[in-house]
Amino acid sequence: MRLADLGTGRLTWMELVALVRGLPPTSRLHAALSGTGRPAWSQAEYLLADIWDVLASANWQRGGDRHATRPKLYPRPGTASARRDPAERAAALAAARKRAAAHRAAVEAGHLT
Repeated sequence: MRLADLGTGRLTWMELVALVRGLPPTSRLHAALSGTGRPAWSQAEYLLADIWDVLASANWQRGGDRHATRPKLYPRPGTASARRDPAERAAALAAARKRAAAHRAAVEAGHLT
């Protein structure tokens, strides 16, 4: 199945919608739509970050240094420390639009199918 089949009877718009909605959160499409350019975390990645935080806190508590600073939490997606700079995001979006335009031009010229 190819995107070029869209509207020809081999791939309907409803089938395309079903395919897109069925994509996992770690897909490249979700990464592009999220605005971060990074795929979403799965449950396993959240659990690993939680384990990291618990181990770092436990080691800090048992360290014996009363003046040591408490360890920071591992950054999760969507938190302030994990967000991309707006200028960096705009540059990445402009680059993606440029690549998409070049791809469309290549398809229209018959270089890609």
